[in-house]
Amino acid sequence: MDKNKLNIVKPLFPEVGEFINEFEQSLKSGQVTNNSPWVQEFEKALAKYAGTKYCSAIVNGEMALLLLLRALNIKGSVLVPSYTFSGTVHALIWNNLKPVFVDINPDTLTIDLNDLKSKIKPDTSAILAVPIYGNPCDIEGLEKIANEKGIKLLFDSAPAFGSQYKGKKLGGFGLAEIFSFHATKVYSTMEGGAVFTNDEELHKRICELRNFGQHAEADCIDYGLNGKMTEICALIGLKNLPKLDKWVERRNELVHYFEEKIKDIPGIKPQKVQEGSISNHLYLYISVDKEKYGLHRDELIPLFEKNGIIARRFFCNPVHKMKCYGEYSHINLPNTEYASANGLSLPLYSDMSFKEMDRIIKVIREKTDYNTIVS
Repeated sequence: MDKNKLNIVKPLFPEVGEFINEFEQSLKSGQVTNNSPWVQEFEKALAKYAGTKYCSAIVNGEMALLLLLRALNIKGSVLVPSYTFSGTVHALIWNNLKPVFVDINPDTLTIDLNDLKSKIKPDTSAILAVPIYGNPCDIEGLEKIANEKGIKLLFDSAPAFGSQYKGKKLGGFGLAEIFSFHATKVYSTMEGGAVFTNDEELHKRICELRNFGQHAEADCIDYGLNGKMTEICALIGLKNLPKLDKWVERRNELVHYFEEKIKDIPGIKPQKVQEGSISNHLYLYISVDKEKYGLHRDELIPLFEKNGIIARRFFCNPVHKMKCYGEYSHINLPNTEYASANGLSLPLYSDMSFKEMDRIIKVIREKTDYNTIVS
């Protein structure tokens, strides 16, 4: 592997020595899953971090969302952005819910409140909002709409663990929030996820559903799934959790540095962080205006690659334009489609140096293959 290449993500994990003793104890005990001791400790630590009453550790973020929707037993349609990872909407389909796609704010890339309000119908049961790339939504605005209309507010916060809204960590907003701890995320347990809520009954039901729907010995109250997290993932999560706030702080330092350095370049527009919020900045996102900048997003990508920098066109097919969602392809979501056609995600690491960030800035500024990759 080229040590000088800037890949799109670089997960940070603890040294084996930080958790080897605990893991050896788990192996000797034979209890390495099934709501095992370190998973329980992990759930307590996560709930304390997020400031919620309850947390259910789950095998991954997609399973967390599937189980949450199943536990709520909602019907009808759910308002959801199309500018999101496909798994957000897949979970609705798997729960026999109808997605109603909502456009995004062109600056924050999060769900647009005006378009949202216009699409609420009698069969609307919930809003499923996404803090895209870790950027919190306009949560107060969403709460107001949900309360006025009597519908549930949920968050697929998969990319946003460690982000904050008005001084409060994400996790306790709406009826529930789910997170992903996949290796691509700022905070990773290799693979994993969690559901956070302050609703005791909802928490109990999710815990039952993640264990095949078992309510009592050999008896199932519902068609559950196997969504349990393993001890090794919980241990990695426990060791990484005390480091998370510093990681988010570093990522914000780097983004601020980047924005200062490129603010005079026409046509390059970073994602705007929601007012009063702190994003964990999963990626370094920019929108590229060809008329002002001189190059299209797709023309800029090869220049990054020639200089050892991996750039990605995430959500270049918004969900409503994917083949399996063909019945929705006619929907007009102009801001979503603009971001999909012009947005670019660049590398951002929790231990990135300013020297590495300068490499990214240099490509944007000079628009050339400068061939000066340095370690």
